[in-house]
Parts: sequence; C-alpha cells; structure tokens
Amino acid sequence: MAMAAMTVSASIGGSGTVDDPYTINSAEDLKELSDNVRGGESYEGKFLKLTNDIDLYGYSNEGWQPIGWSKSALKGIAFCGNFDGDGHVVSGLYFDQKKHSQVGLFGYVKFGVISNLTLKNCMVHGMENVGAVVGCMSDGATLKNVKVESGRVSGVRFVGGIVGQMSKDAAVVDCENKAEVSGHKTCGGIAGFMDGESVVRNSVNGGSVTGSVYNVGGVAGSVTKNSRIEQSANYGVIKSGGQRTGGIVGYIENSTIYMCSNTGKIQMNDDYAGGISGYARRTKISSSVNAAVVENSNPRGKAQCIGGISGYAAGSSEISQSLNCGDVIGGDESGAIVGYKRGVEITNTYYDGQMCVSRNAFGNKKKGVADTTRLFTNQMLGDSLKGKLNGEWEFTDGFYPRLKGDRTKEVAYVASAPLIFRDTTENVYTISDSFDLSLLEGTEWHSRSNAVFVRKEELEGRILEVGEDTLVLEKNGVELRSIPIKTKHRIPYTEIIEEKDFTMDINADTALHMKPGLPKGTWTSDNESVLTVNPNTGKLIGLRKGKAKITCTLSNGDKQTITVTVTDDEGDMVKADELANEIAIHFEFNNAWDGKMNEKEQTAYDELVELMKERDDLKIALVGNTCDIGSREVNVRMGMLRATTIKKWMIRKGVREENIEVRSMAYDNPVHDNKTAEHRRENRRVEVKILRD
Repeated sequence: MAMAAMTVSASIGGSGTVDDPYTINSAEDLKELSDNVRGGESYEGKFLKLTNDIDLYGYSNEGWQPIGWSKSALKGIAFCGNFDGDGHVVSGLYFDQKKHSQVGLFGYVKFGVISNLTLKNCMVHGMENVGAVVGCMSDGATLKNVKVESGRVSGVRFVGGIVGQMSKDAAVVDCENKAEVSGHKTCGGIAGFMDGESVVRNSVNGGSVTGSVYNVGGVAGSVTKNSRIEQSANYGVIKSGGQRTGGIVGYIENSTIYMCSNTGKIQMNDDYAGGISGYARRTKISSSVNAAVVENSNPRGKAQCIGGISGYAAGSSEISQSLNCGDVIGGDESGAIVGYKRGVEITNTYYDGQMCVSRNAFGNKKKGVADTTRLFTNQMLGDSLKGKLNGEWEFTDGFYPRLKGDRTKEVAYVASAPLIFRDTTENVYTISDSFDLSLLEGTEWHSRSNAVFVRKEELEGRILEVGEDTLVLEKNGVELRSIPIKTKHRIPYTEIIEEKDFTMDINADTALHMKPGLPKGTWTSDNESVLTVNPNTGKLIGLRKGKAKITCTLSNGDKQTITVTVTDDEGDMVKADELANEIAIHFEFNNAWDGKMNEKEQTAYDELVELMKERDDLKIALVGNTCDIGSREVNVRMGMLRATTIKKWMIRKGVREENIEVRSMAYDNPVHDNKTAEHRRENRRVEVKILRD
C-alpha cells in the first residue's frame, strides 16, 4: 500500500520505528495525531508511544475529535498504526454528538494495535458504534491491556465500554471496563457488537450496563459469525427494558463462550434472559459459571424464557461443564439451567437447588423427565464435582468449583463463594438457622436490610428477624455479588457485652456472641449433662434444670466464664431430636396412604407421639420425599400427600394439629441414588424434623 510522506510537528519526536517511535507528549500532540489521520495519514506500520499522562479537559467545550473517522461503519479514514500508552492515563475525554457515529478516543481502527492505556473520567455519547476507547475496529485491529477506569458511555446502537463494534478478526485482550454503559440496542460492558471471527479474551467488565430495546450483555451485546468470548467475566449490574439480556452476552449465534464468569445481577422485564447468555443459537457454552440472580422485574410477570445459564438455547447449541449458583426469579418458561431449550446438547452442567429453588433445570421440561442436574450446596463444594468437571476448574474446600484465570481470577473467586446452609431442607427463601459464608481476601460480606447479622470474624450469618434481606459481597466499597434471601424464624441469642464473668438464665435454645472487636473464641461446658454448647458457634442447648459454667477461650489466650442456669427441662427436646432421627416411614410407588415402619422406627414413632401429647411446645415438620420417577410437579404433590397422611395418623393419636407442619422435598433429598428398585423404595419416605421457635 503506497503511503504519502508524513508531516510531523517538532513537538512529536521520534521516527515512527519500533525502536524510535513517535512520542505523544501532550494533549496538543494527541490532537495533531487526530488531525493527521483525518488528513489521510493512516500510520500503517508506524509506532507511537505516549510519554505523559494527558488531560483532555481543554476539549470539553467543542468536544474531542476521534482519531480515525468514517461516515459509516468499516468505511472511511482509519488509524492503522501501533499506539503504546506505556502505562499512562488519558483523562477528561469528552464527546457529545448524538448524530455522530464511530466515536471514542479513536473513531476507526484497522490493522493497528492500541495497548497499555488507561482512560479516566470519560464522557462519550454518540449515535452508533460508540466506545470509550474505539468506536469501530476491524481487519485484525487489537486492543491489549487497555482499561477504562471511570466515566459514562452512551448511544443508540452498538455501544460498548471499551469498543462499539468489532469485525473481521478484531481482538480485545486483557482489558477492563468500569464505566457505565447505556443505549437502546446492542450494548455491552466490553463490546457492543462482535462479528467476523472477532474475539474478546481475558477481559472484565465491572460497569453497569443498561439497554432499553434488545441485546444487552455484561461483556457484549451481540456476538455472531464465529466470534468468541473467552476467559472473561462480568460483575456489573445488567438492566434491560427489552429482549435478550445476559450476564456475558445478550444475543449470540454461531459463536462460542468459554471459561466465563458472571456475578452481576440481571434485571429485565422482557423475554430471553440468562446468567450467561440471553438468547443462543448454534452456540457452544462451556466451562462457565453464573452466580448472580436473574430477575424478571416486570410487575406483570409476563417475561418468558429466563434461565440460570441461558434464557433460550436452540439450533444445535451445546452447554457443557458449566454451573449455575444463582437464583432465577419470575417469568414463564424459566429454568435453573435454560428457560427454553430445543435441540440442545447439555452435559456435565449443574445448579444449586438451594439457591435456585422453585425451578426445574429447564422451563419447558416435559413431565416425567427426572432433573439430574440439581444438587444441594454441599454436593457442589470442595472436590465433589472433580470427576465431572474438566481441567479448567480448580477445587477448594468450602467453595464451589472455581474457574482458572489471571485477570478474571477475582470474579471467579467471588462466583465460587457459597452461602452454606446447615440443613438440606433450607434454601434462600426458608432460612431458619445460622448459615456459614466463605470469604475471599480483601472482600467483606454484609447485610443490606439487617434481617440477618453477619459475624465477619466467624464468617457466620445469624438471623435477627423474620423478613427479606440481601447479602452483599464487597471489595473496597464495590459490590461484586448480591444474594436475596428470606428468613423464616430465628433462634434467640445473647451477645456478651461485658468483658468479665456474669450469670444468665435460659429456658430454651439460645446462643452466645462475643462482643464485636473481641477475638474469636472456642466454647466449652463443664457440665454437659445439664447444658451443651457448640464449640464454634456458641449455640446452647439446655438438657435439664441445673447450672453449668460455659467458658470461652479466646484466640489470644484470654478466658471468659459465664454461669448459666437452665430454668426449664430441655432434655425432652434432645430426646425428641433423637427419636425423630430414627423415624422413616416408607411408601410403595404411587402410594400415599399406606406407610410402613420397621420395629425400631415404630417404637420411636410411638414414643414421639406420647412426648408430643405431653408437651404443648413440641412442634414438628413432616417432610415427604419421593423417588425420581415422574415430573417435579407430580412428586411435590406426592410428597405433600404422604406427609399429610402421617399428620392425620398423629392427630388421631391425640397430637395437636397446630403443632404439625407438612412439607415436600419431592426427589430433591434422596438417601440413595435411584438406580435400583430398592434404592427408590428407600427414597420414598416421610421424615420428622423437630422445629424450634
């Protein structure tokens, strides 16, 4: 390609070679670069380096003139050189022309490379192909190690925090956006629109992304024509008033998502929304995880096709080696994995059934198909899935599986941090006991509404009141993940507010908390026949009337002693727990009225009935369980019918009706796999749980 001789001002040093690049020292030099490109100098094969931080506030009145220009996408005068920011910062970029397209610091880039650059406090607004760094890039153009630290990027169509449109082998590698992104159509935290075998790799979005019409994604709005999003992540909040919304991409066709993580909450009020993709056709999604809530915020609840991984998946798409650890709220045809699937191959993909409670794996799942992808939280922690997930995952005790990666490591760690329930019958909507949290270095959990108290030193959540709340994981004040919860009831507790020995009375379960600021302690009782204490949580259970000394040994070696008087005989409650653990009433297939017990179970059942007749305060839950034959709806109903049958038995024996709850776990709490007839029979049962107010 023949090139005209370049005219470079005296202030721009260097000769443009790799060893002696042109040097950009000031805002005036950067403006001259823009003028030169507009004058026809493409800088193809030339090298430029930024030698200072640059402040563009001087161009805030008339607005910045992008480097490279075109009247329409992929046509016009492009910058084709190699621009090295050398770790410097360009701040105060301002462009506000609602009728202009291909806008950003660079308007149009072909062949060239832009690297090692940070933008701060930018405000870019245009019509189409709008990005903070580049409006439109093509023909192998590359952005590498570029960061948008703060600002706002907005437009009508193809709007991205880093780049508006990518085409023809364009690449964004090792980049990060924290600017707010908003537009009408096809908006993404990194890129608005990708096609022509473009790639986004090892990049992270933390800025909020808002769209009003369609195609809204945490990384990209729309991805087509064999393009790829790899080893990338989003933790920004995604809001959409239109269709096709995803934590990673809104719309994707004939393309690939690989090793991606999402922890950014997704709020939408129209069809097709998913934790990874909103709408996927002929697409491969592999080794990816969603740990965010996907919520239909339409007050009329009309939205359809909402999924933990993808809202809609069809056309020979594939989903493999992936996890959903977030909830799916509202909408028709909603599923914990996919809202609506047709012609999709799904392998080794699982969801946490205690986090995503009221959903099947697939919203349009046919009746009679067992849900084999649902697991309890503790079935997903540590190395529980090590044989089912491939080498892209790492396994750590107390955490979900975590995707490997460098720049995306922090989001992957956040996605792997679980809320750990202490009972498999609980979930995010029925928390009635303390729960555990996992913590990452530099982060902090807190409660938004204070219905629960998060003990940061102990990594424990304790219920303060019945109601709704949100657990938030933050780092340096930035929200990385949020988990909506509902508490059912609470166990009373007493906080130790003195740093000296004292005396207290109890007449039921209670718990002791150390004063905030005191070191972590280990609890012991000197008289466990009267009073037991959990050594880690401080939970007390009075067994019978009497006194006991509870000692807390702090991690610094100090000790504190509390003399506890048990004023009521709680030994019956302990006995009730023991009896309940021995009872399992089994049923034949499709039978809800003829439960059977062996001799030991019958003896325990009879003793529990007599104990409940003696004590007005002894309350139980009868939990119906099933095997995996039949649809979830049928099995939920069957579980309730079996539990109700046992409730009627107990009422006829003289137990107070108001002291018995009935619940159904359907096939979600098996004691064996369902591979044999005997194992299925063992799973068809009613269990007893002692309730403590």
